[in-house]
Amino acid sequence: MGLIIFLFNILNLGGRDCVSVVDITSNGSVLVSHGSKITSFDWALQRMSTVLTRFAAIDSLLSLSSNVVAAGATDFSRLQIIDLDKGLLMQSLNWENLTKSSSTVQAIMKSPEFLFTSFESGRRNSNSIMVYGVTDGFRNVYEITHNEILKKMSYRHILKQNHDYGFLEKKKEGHYCGYEA
Repeated sequence: MGLIIFLFNILNLGGRDCVSVVDITSNGSVLVSHGSKITSFDWALQRMSTVLTRFAAIDSLLSLSSNVVAAGATDFSRLQIIDLDKGLLMQSLNWENLTKSSSTVQAIMKSPEFLFTSFESGRRNSNSIMVYGVTDGFRNVYEITHNEILKKMSYRHILKQNHDYGFLEKKKEGHYCGYEA
């Protein structure tokens, strides 16, 4: 929190948007997302350039190289790969669940070879962690996990189902309790 207050006070970011994410590139440049913009400062904090994204607000930002970043938002779909030097959207990555609803980015991480992205469906009923190849054009390599909530069950239905399978024992008072293993 102290770093964000420090950056907000000494760096002229322009506009009224609050700083949401700070990242450092491999060459020491500082990346700051504020509102829908990403501002890049050189290592000496003397030169800056700002790129406008297609997001209304950025919640996740990760430097992939000295001039390329991955950006995502929890309220807007897709992961964007952005070239900061050219100010261009290079690629947009998406994950589709069974209902084909939009997917929002919850977190981004990387290794030298892979980009890991946690997605959640727009309906918030499913999520996945996707792995993309960094060196081969962000090709989908693997899906680590995939969770779907397909139908909602009533509380009584869950209790009955668990009771039928022996997970719960009904006491005389009508309350349920679990068996101890």
